[in-house]
Amino acid sequence: MTSLPRKLKLTSSVEIATRLEAAESSSTRLLGDSETSLLQGAFYPAPSGLSGQTARRRADSGVLTYVPRSVTFSGRPMVDHPSATGVLPTQALTTGSGYALQGTPSRAMAGQSRLSAYLLALRPWSFSASLAPVALGAALAYRVVHHFSPLVFVASCVTALSVHAAGNVVNTYFDYMRGVDSRTSSDDRTLVDRRLTPGEVVHLGALLYTIGCIGFILLAGCSEARMEHLALVYFGGLSSSFLYTGGLGLKYIALGDLLVLVTFGPVCVLYSFVAQAGRMDPAPLWYAMPLAMNTEAILHANNARDRQQDARAGAVTLALLLGPTGSHVLYALLLFVPYLLFALLAARSRWLLLPLITLPSAFNLERQFRDGRLARLPRHTARLNLYFGLFYILAVVLADFLPGLH
Repeated sequence: MTSLPRKLKLTSSVEIATRLEAAESSSTRLLGDSETSLLQGAFYPAPSGLSGQTARRRADSGVLTYVPRSVTFSGRPMVDHPSATGVLPTQALTTGSGYALQGTPSRAMAGQSRLSAYLLALRPWSFSASLAPVALGAALAYRVVHHFSPLVFVASCVTALSVHAAGNVVNTYFDYMRGVDSRTSSDDRTLVDRRLTPGEVVHLGALLYTIGCIGFILLAGCSEARMEHLALVYFGGLSSSFLYTGGLGLKYIALGDLLVLVTFGPVCVLYSFVAQAGRMDPAPLWYAMPLAMNTEAILHANNARDRQQDARAGAVTLALLLGPTGSHVLYALLLFVPYLLFALLAARSRWLLLPLITLPSAFNLERQFRDGRLARLPRHTARLNLYFGLFYILAVVLADFLPGLH
């Protein structure tokens, strides 16, 4: 057995890299749980010339590695070198001055990593697309019945979020299984980077749908709406979330955009409205359209970015059919038509001009699309959707008159 020398003279960054490569190729052994439990609080001796080095255990293999946070030469910091990782022989473990093993390198760190993987699989950055229409429906109901139930609102949010997150997970699974997502092209890294297994993703989706159904039962118990009305809207939305990529796979036959336009607009708004008001009314469907178009812009930006990958996988999306120019035109329409609608409605109430505060952001997004900067465009569009929805809901609450609502 050999141990790491307590002092190493490192005279250049080249020698540092050489020594790290040598350490990487050295024989190591994996640690079991019983051995790993002994590592907490242990220290590696710090080689001369390296400062602030933190040992960590590789999540994928259990091999202990060290990561130089900064490299010094002649007493001065030279470079940050986060990529220079080398494997330390486990025999080098000792106590004393050096660099410590950060945290508990076994179950605690693995548990945090797993939890993070599950949360990221839900795509929480997209949740405004379901929360905003639920809030809009509740605001419209308040204008009609002059009553607001916090319990009904929370239950509506839980069911909508659960179904939305489940739809995201289903999308992740089927895009991966159909070859649409790959390690080199996917924005969703859940399966392509093996953060979760396909089986775990399936179980997560089933859990989310179950939570949504439990939330729906609770909502039906505390809402004055008829069960058949709530069930019709809720299970229509639930089916849509699955059929987007599962079952019929409407996304792959250029019908995904239409499905999202209907689901994240009229269906979500009507669901929340019926739950709060206790009755059906067609008026909220019209008020849902500006928000629905803005939400659809998120999906279209995503499909425009992934156009080439979808084509290679045999998926046919609306962005693929329209081509770059047609996609740009459609994206611009989805962004700006809602503002035109607000300008028309403002003739009855100036409060409905509030969403126009977000118009400069919409122009900026259109410019990004025109310039071909699509990598982060879906997330940026989702951010616009959040603020757009907030100002729209505020306008509905404050407006002195809303046409069609009685």
